[in-house]
Amino acid sequence: MNCVTHNEVAAVATCQNCSVGLCKECIDKGLKNDNKPLCKNCSLAQLEQILKELEAASRNIDIRKIVWTIIFIVGGISILYGLYITERDNVFYVIIGLLIWALAGITDLFKMLGEAQSSQDTETAVRNAIRKEKGQDSIGSFIGYCIIALGRGLFFPIFYFKLMFFSGKKEIQNQILETQKLKEELESY
Repeated sequence: MNCVTHNEVAAVATCQNCSVGLCKECIDKGLKNDNKPLCKNCSLAQLEQILKELEAASRNIDIRKIVWTIIFIVGGISILYGLYITERDNVFYVIIGLLIWALAGITDLFKMLGEAQSSQDTETAVRNAIRKEKGQDSIGSFIGYCIIALGRGLFFPIFYFKLMFFSGKKEIQNQILETQKLKEELESY
């Protein structure tokens, strides 16, 4: 079997995905998946997929910044209204503001809870199911979720500024540029 790209050179390996022959030069220039070589076409396809994922991650950060800015402003207005403008029920507006801020992390909280539930062992899952069926879990969980939400709201300004200034957007942009450069190098040989 000869190399798919260099037809006159004998193949020394095959592509992990499509099983075409690869010479040493193609192995050195192409990508590797689990330390197994990929041909030029499979390498380009993998780089294209990586680029799509990086661009989606970059867009998600931009969307999150916009949504969190709106939540920050609305919650801040409620808290300021409760602290400085109203003379009665000011605690109510502060709590509403904190709950609005807690909304920003609600998807992260559900993701974290889902990962925790999926990683628990069978014995813990059975114990939790029995507690839930007996009704021992509902009130404690609700109160726990409320405390977590209020705590998340209380510390939301810290999370907000972390997102705005340390979101990793720059690293993602650098990875996109590096991946595009690698793709151009692969296309040129």
